[in-house]
Amino acid sequence: MSEGRPDDSGGTNFLCVLAHLRRNRAHSRHAGTAIVWISGEVRPDEPPVQTATADVDDYQLMVVEMKDAFMASVPLDVPKITWVIYGTCEDDDDAVVGSAAPSFEEAKARAELALRVHRGDFLDS
Repeated sequence: MSEGRPDDSGGTNFLCVLAHLRRNRAHSRHAGTAIVWISGEVRPDEPPVQTATADVDDYQLMVVEMKDAFMASVPLDVPKITWVIYGTCEDDDDAVVGSAAPSFEEAKARAELALRVHRGDFLDS
C-alpha cells in the first residue's frame, strides 16, 4: 500500500530540511540531550499502526505509521510514515519541521537529528 507514496527513502528532502535548519538555527548551542521515545497506545479501530513521542525541553517529537486500510482512503501524496517536531511553548505550538520516512525507526532517527540541528546541539560528527 505504500507503493507510490512519498517516503523520502533517498533522503533528498531530509537533507534539504537539515540544510534549512542549519541556516536558521539559534546561535546558542546545547549539549546533546538524551531523547527518550514513548510508544503510543493504538486501538484496533484507529488509523495508526504505531506512534511514538519524545519530549525534549520546549519541543515534542512525534512519529506515526498509518494502517494500509486507512491509506487506501487518502490521496497518494500522503505518506504512510511521518515524523514531525512541534514547539511546545505557549506562543509556539506549530510544527517546526517534519517529513516522510521509509521506516518507523528511520523516522525517529530523522526527527532526533533534525531537532539536534535546529537546537544547535553538539554532535559527535
